[in-house]
Amino acid sequence: MAEPVSIFFSYCRKDELLMQELKRHLGFLQRKRWIESWDDSQIKPGEEWDSAIKANLANAQIILLLISVDFIESDYCYAVELAEAIDRHQAGSALVIPVILRACLWGEVEVGGMELGTLQALPKDAKPIVSWPSKDDAFTSIATGVNQEIKRLRQEQEQAKYAGRLREYEQEFASRVAAAYPLSQAALHELSNLQQQLKLKSEDVARIEQPIIETAEATYQQALAEAERQRQAEAVELKRKQAETQRRQNTEKIFEDFFQQEQEYEYLGQDSDDQEITDFEQAQQYDHPQAEQRLAEAKQKQEAEDDLRSEKGIDYSRLRDLLKAGQWKEADQETADQMLKAMGKDKWWNVEAQDLLSFPCADLLTIDGLWVKFSQGRFGLSVQKEIYVQCGAKLDGKYPGNEIWYKFCGSIGWSVGVSYISYPAGTFNTSAQPGHLPLMGGVVWGYLGGRKFPALFSRIETCRV
Repeated sequence: MAEPVSIFFSYCRKDELLMQELKRHLGFLQRKRWIESWDDSQIKPGEEWDSAIKANLANAQIILLLISVDFIESDYCYAVELAEAIDRHQAGSALVIPVILRACLWGEVEVGGMELGTLQALPKDAKPIVSWPSKDDAFTSIATGVNQEIKRLRQEQEQAKYAGRLREYEQEFASRVAAAYPLSQAALHELSNLQQQLKLKSEDVARIEQPIIETAEATYQQALAEAERQRQAEAVELKRKQAETQRRQNTEKIFEDFFQQEQEYEYLGQDSDDQEITDFEQAQQYDHPQAEQRLAEAKQKQEAEDDLRSEKGIDYSRLRDLLKAGQWKEADQETADQMLKAMGKDKWWNVEAQDLLSFPCADLLTIDGLWVKFSQGRFGLSVQKEIYVQCGAKLDGKYPGNEIWYKFCGSIGWSVGVSYISYPAGTFNTSAQPGHLPLMGGVVWGYLGGRKFPALFSRIETCRV
């Protein structure tokens, strides 16, 4: 609630009756506690009148100058009260309103480098009160003008207080976010209580919170990304060292019959069909006795692993070739197209959860196997399924709820917070987060993703991918 507006009556003694009549016309504002008026008749016995006048004049928000020739001719009114009023008007710390009681050349009076006539006066048209046919009409005109200014000042007070409460909330919210982000449920509850206590509008709170959250979210995601990059780098380095150790062990075992006194060939094989074939071809160039046999076995193994089975007679050779060439985006779109074909659908928005729950297992195994193989276990539907379960989801084909779904989407780089990335913003290379691909043309997001895609994870489990 706004505080009462303080009003100071500046007048000369000869005009006291008119001043008292004006106070009576402003009495309704006093009764509503909208104003607190003061004049020198309120000085207590024994109180220093000069100090009292100056103190109340210095603190008043509205100063009413009750103008008459006697007021202007009063040395005290002119030199003290009028001078202070004009100083405060020019400083913008008080509203000064001339109230014309009796006719005089008040507009020509110069104080503090300005003429009083530059101030808007009351009553209407600055017509002196004593000149009105009815003094009540004159005082009503003055009361109307003062009432309008009181309403404006009270509104400004309320706005200033509200802005102060908003700043208090902003400081508390920023402090909470700086201490721990994302905010806990307990912190959110306490902030909600604070908003209610401060009587703040939700739209104003949202406007304050948004830039703070955006900054915190960006920092948070950057930290997560850095931690993930570090984890991946460590995992890659560990895997490299393990592979190097294993290769050295395998080299001695595989080619123990090849080497005699001096090694003509340093085997550089790895756990990759293509590299294994390359190694045996290189060994064959050096006429190692077992190279030809091992090469034939490796090619036979690769052919077996590249089994492109389909219950629907679909040719997955193009998908295999795209993945083998590292053309991840083209392979992603090919995956989306071939999955539609396997379900007998022409558009993804025609796909229902039941279509995914009955997806042909042979086709699902082929698609997933190709992704897992050529990404060296980084991408694939089965990889996504494992991350989905790690996020707390059940493989029941049902939507797991916003918290788990967005956690899953965020952990594989499909979303930032609750906002999905656009399809062109997807990462179509092996630097992407594990499980980021396939995106299947972006159909994994929105209604189809959240409400239907969990059915595919259930089908993956059923098919034992």
